[in-house]
Amino acid sequence: MHLDVSRNLLTDEAVKSLADLITKFEGIRSLNMMAIRPHMGKKDTGYADLAKALKENKSIEQLDLRDNHILESSLQKLIESLEYNFVLSEIKVDLKTKKLPTKFSSYALQSMFEFSMSKEDIQISTMQTTDMD
Repeated sequence: MHLDVSRNLLTDEAVKSLADLITKFEGIRSLNMMAIRPHMGKKDTGYADLAKALKENKSIEQLDLRDNHILESSLQKLIESLEYNFVLSEIKVDLKTKKLPTKFSSYALQSMFEFSMSKEDIQISTMQTTDMD
């Protein structure tokens, strides 16, 4: 199942409700949240709730958070949640103006987030490298 809430202006409470949904419902494979909050105030608690939900969710494979104003602290929580989530293989997020989380090198972030590579692509490139040896 694909859930697309893009280009809807969502409040912190709406993002929290969405986080609750993905924690309880394991049928969502991709979640498009592009441009749900292009302009933010100082409050950014919805993304913290989303980060907690991503730690528990074991079905979402793709997440699109582009064109959102996400505070650096919330972005760090989102990225750190990936340490617990082994299913999410593609995340799209704007990092250009953000400070990188301390646990992640810029190379790791580039390889994880700026390029859209599926697990199959990684396996194929690994096999090709192995075949050359």
